[in-house]
Amino acid sequence: GYIDCKERGIASLEELSAAVRLATASGDWIRVANYPGESLRSEPLDCQSLDSVTQNAPLLLIDDTGQICIMNSEALRRSEINELPAASNTDSSLNQKGVFTGNDRRVSDCVPPLSETEITAGVRVLNRKLLSLGITSVHDTSWTNGLDSWRRYRAYKQAGILSPRIQMMAGAQLLEQFAAEELCTGYGDDGLRLGAAKIAVDELLGDEQPDAALIEHFIRNAIEYRFQLSLHAGNSYLLEAALTALYNLRKDNPELLWPVRFEHCPI
Repeated sequence: GYIDCKERGIASLEELSAAVRLATASGDWIRVANYPGESLRSEPLDCQSLDSVTQNAPLLLIDDTGQICIMNSEALRRSEINELPAASNTDSSLNQKGVFTGNDRRVSDCVPPLSETEITAGVRVLNRKLLSLGITSVHDTSWTNGLDSWRRYRAYKQAGILSPRIQMMAGAQLLEQFAAEELCTGYGDDGLRLGAAKIAVDELLGDEQPDAALIEHFIRNAIEYRFQLSLHAGNSYLLEAALTALYNLRKDNPELLWPVRFEHCPI
């Protein structure tokens, strides 16, 4: 089952409990998205809170920033997380209350993907919402986008399921897929166009300070495959590594002029 809190106006544990009771048969995964961060600050939730919602099905809740994830006991069990860390352990993305901060492969590896039926239904809801707000152009900046994502968007456009214009970034680690089809930044039409290479090595590796040489490798790779650069620079280390890599490129190629954008750049 899938519950979008923003779509349904859910902003409390009581409202969530009512929605979960109608969501799915016992035993199936329940995914809760876009739970308001403001509600989490005023009424913090943890593993025990979600156990009060359901103990019969694995429940996964993600806040509206996508940075906080909470599981109930059954979800932790299925993730083979049998023990929560001590309060003194500050190195883990999981705290002693069953709350994850940032990405954790134990979560992504265990939660089954949405079915095609669920995805298509969600896209139809999204389409109606975007059009109701007068939004006619959307930019997908996901770092996980590969050729399958491109083909999926193309199918949605051809079927008339997704009306707004789409520009899709490509995951830097997946550029070989696009190069094999001779696709690069700018390919497409007014309805669907391929954008920049999203270079998010920290997200890819789950490391806030990845090897700077790897960041430079992805930048050089993107330029070789004729992609605009989009650099995820959410902290000062990532920003400095990206700027150093760009400096090295210009030093090696003084005539190189390549469009660059920075995402989540700290000031």
